[in-house]
Amino acid sequence: MAHTALPSPPTSDQESMPSAPVRPRYVTWLHYISLIIIFGLSFYLVLAYWPGQTIIAFGQPMIISTAAPTWPWAGHAISTLYGTDAQIGPRLWGFLEPRLTYGGTAAFTPPNGSEAHAIVSGLVRDLLNVSAVILFGIFAATLIESALYHNSLRRAIRTARRLTISALAVLLLGVGLLAITGISSFTKANSLSELYGNPTAETAPDVKIAPDTTVDAVTAGDSVLAGKGLNFGLNPDHLTSMCGRSPEAPATAIQKTIQSVLPGFGVENIACSSATIHEGMLGDQRGHPSMELLQYPQLSLIESLPNVKFVFLSIGADDVEWGSQIIKCFMVANCEPLVRPQFESELTAFRDEYRQFLDRLKIQLDKLDHEVAVVVNTMYNPFDPSVACPGIVAHVNGQKYQLSRANIDFLLGVRSELNTVLADGAQNHGFIVANPDFSGNALCDKLPYVQDVNSGSGAFHPNQLGALWIAATDLAAVPNWRDIAKGLSKSTPDIAAGAAHPASTTAVTTSSTAPSH
Repeated sequence: MAHTALPSPPTSDQESMPSAPVRPRYVTWLHYISLIIIFGLSFYLVLAYWPGQTIIAFGQPMIISTAAPTWPWAGHAISTLYGTDAQIGPRLWGFLEPRLTYGGTAAFTPPNGSEAHAIVSGLVRDLLNVSAVILFGIFAATLIESALYHNSLRRAIRTARRLTISALAVLLLGVGLLAITGISSFTKANSLSELYGNPTAETAPDVKIAPDTTVDAVTAGDSVLAGKGLNFGLNPDHLTSMCGRSPEAPATAIQKTIQSVLPGFGVENIACSSATIHEGMLGDQRGHPSMELLQYPQLSLIESLPNVKFVFLSIGADDVEWGSQIIKCFMVANCEPLVRPQFESELTAFRDEYRQFLDRLKIQLDKLDHEVAVVVNTMYNPFDPSVACPGIVAHVNGQKYQLSRANIDFLLGVRSELNTVLADGAQNHGFIVANPDFSGNALCDKLPYVQDVNSGSGAFHPNQLGALWIAATDLAAVPNWRDIAKGLSKSTPDIAAGAAHPASTTAVTTSSTAPSH
């Protein structure tokens, strides 16, 4: 007798779960596409907009977070300084890119071991929070979408659970790649400069210059402190001529003033016309168009001065091509559309290179056992806004070019933006900011401190009176300059009441106003 197999009884799942309805193929495809979008968008939105963790490292507050993933998934951690992004640290693999956001480098030598562990622990906390939000977002969004698609809560939960587990696997892979390629390097960093790795290190060769113990102060930077357009003196050498250095530059007045208190005090002018951070401060400066070597990086020259007590700095004008901006503004009635895009691009590049230079300068000077006053000059205003100045007319090859009031206002705005970067960088490094004020002594005033527009290569540069005023402003910016000139030990308390230690994290901003005549 043949036996007929009886069907097995339905399982509980089969009893409670209705069969899936037959849907058009495009609906099924839309369902899968929606799941992919939910998966990718959850990662991107959380990584891009999660606020991150606030930590204290290297003597200052920072925010550690994860940057939005970019393609290709191999790069570096991101640092945001003064609103500008820069790549830092070792090469990383994966879609998780750490981001450090901070205002400036307040301390470079942590007092107790590697404070980069604070960065790592903050990053771990941030990754845990980010992972939790991503997983919750994927589960919730998938649950809602799948419930609408399947019309079954049980099926929706199963789909959401599977997609969430997949997301967890992806997160574990990303964290693993980050840990293998990056975190170990972060824990070895003892300063922000070590963490940065200095992206432009190739422009700052390790030049060894014989120490010079006769120099106690330097004026460094570009043509403003070099003395461009002033008298060269008798029989200037080739370097003096090419750099536009003059015995009438501020260095001479600074030296005479200090020598009135401390005979034998030596001041050297190493500033060179056309110097920029890239070519002049961190890199060799070469002549154009010959490309002959003029001098080694000014940072290397400063490093060779073990007795240096003052560094007076003027930089930035050539980095943003201030001179060419003025020329363009002479040519057209409204130069802003012509100049603004290029200026913003150059200012962004300068902001990061300037930080790198100040980083290295501070590290270098911190090695000395005596106080060093670093004075950063902002850009003076060659135009007097209170004076109608129709006389600003350039004569070139028989043609007259007028600098309009609108263009003067634009140039003053550009100058203000540059000065903000200069001052912020100096103050964030504990340096002193000096603001030479030519009010009442600008172009078209009765006694200008600025060379005439038709004076050749020195146009708009300080004349001899302007150089004297800059020297006076710079020394006035250091209230205890007499004590520092004598060699004030870093362990010695301030002698002058109210004097700020220039190498400390408390910056001083001074502004000198020219006397009326």
